[in-house]
Amino acid sequence: MAKTSAATPKVLERGSPLAILCESCVNALYSVAVRLTRRRDTAEDLVQDTYVRALRARARYDEELGAKGWLFAIMRRLHLDDVRRLRRSPQVDSLDDREDFVLYEHLSRDAAASSAEEAFLAHYLDGCLAATVEALPEDLKLPLLLSAGGFTYREMARILGWPVGTVMSRLHRARRLVQRLLVQQCRETGQREDGP
Repeated sequence: MAKTSAATPKVLERGSPLAILCESCVNALYSVAVRLTRRRDTAEDLVQDTYVRALRARARYDEELGAKGWLFAIMRRLHLDDVRRLRRSPQVDSLDDREDFVLYEHLSRDAAASSAEEAFLAHYLDGCLAATVEALPEDLKLPLLLSAGGFTYREMARILGWPVGTVMSRLHRARRLVQRLLVQQCRETGQREDGP
């Protein structure tokens, strides 16, 4: 095991308060990463890259933002970098990459929930609600997901790098748009708007 010099920050040493907080954020990061990337394997990579970047940038840890907010801010920047990179490169889709067990993975997705939070989201964000949230533009979806993660307006503003008023207005627009789309879908399918 390599020794750290006196100049190296010890914020993320095993057992430190920040390291313990970072370990407790894995499930929340993964849940949001799955919603952002729409793929479990890509979400796992995003969470891993987030922790790698956090370790490299541990000297710049923002105590005011807190461990969870700091990690979400890093993950958001990494995700945006990935989205920009994908937009610049041509998209190639091959059927050779398909597995024989796609249906099995799809059916076992709910059974394989790794946390209570993920099970809750899988139960309540399935069907039309999940599709509606996924269809939102990125600038409306991110505040909605962070809000569901329990962040305050101020924390979301720091994570996203936006003014608090912008966060509030985009969150309001996202909620209103989701509500409007769900009501429209209920009318189209003949379901009652006030409940089952």
